[in-house]
Amino acid sequence: MYSGGYLSSGIVLVRTMLEIYVKSYYLEFIAKERGDNVIDYIEENKDFPSFFQMTKELEEVKSPKGDSFEGVFSQFTKNYLASYEKFSLFSHGKGAFLKAYYEHEKMSYNTEQITDVLYTVKGMFSTIAMLFFIIQGMHEELGEFINKVEFPSSK
Repeated sequence: MYSGGYLSSGIVLVRTMLEIYVKSYYLEFIAKERGDNVIDYIEENKDFPSFFQMTKELEEVKSPKGDSFEGVFSQFTKNYLASYEKFSLFSHGKGAFLKAYYEHEKMSYNTEQITDVLYTVKGMFSTIAMLFFIIQGMHEELGEFINKVEFPSSK
């Protein structure tokens, strides 16, 4: 984040995590279900759809019981938190946003903003870890992980 006049690359890392998060769920719940070869995506023989197309498709997934992701992925899009766009300003922007930080050294994140980013990262890491435990059939390890991880309570 911003501290002592230096801007870290933390937000670029969060954007990368967000992309990996969405792509992992896309591979498991969309590509596999369609019969696509997942390795083709990983080895770049087949392109992933845009971030927004992936989130849209993931939001349309329904389990046989009718369960869905209910906003888990759409929350990152323009219509909601716009996290992807905000994080993209750092990694793909023309520098205007970063320039503002360097020109106005008193600009910084408050504690609540930093905490929100950290909870987002922890949530993404925790849920992607649980997805991988399930995919790999590691149910005992999944149970241990769930028992050890502290999840923030709903506000």
